[in-house]
Amino acid sequence: MTETTPRRAVPAAIAEARAPGAVIPLHRHPVFLRRKIARDAREVLDQVAEARASLDRIHSALTLFRAQLARSRNRLEPTRADCAATLAALDSGDVAEMERVRDAILERMEAQGRA
Repeated sequence: MTETTPRRAVPAAIAEARAPGAVIPLHRHPVFLRRKIARDAREVLDQVAEARASLDRIHSALTLFRAQLARSRNRLEPTRADCAATLAALDSGDVAEMERVRDAILERMEAQGRA
């Protein structure tokens, strides 16, 4: 972006132009300054639009990530429970309990179509 011109520079340039016998350099001419301000404003608007598009892409990526994380969490919760139940059955040494835990895991996997 080009260096911005303060808005108060335009009225000052107009006053300078109206002075008798005044010769104004082109870069200080009021019309040139107004156009420069308008060009700077368009550049800022373009940058804002680019930033908004970038933020929209970031937001959609985060939304997708959040959904994938929720799906992973939902898929992992039963696995954590199975691990805890399996460890408890192993610690107890009860063979019937171990078989019950194994059967429950296999039934759930069949229901999900993963077995």
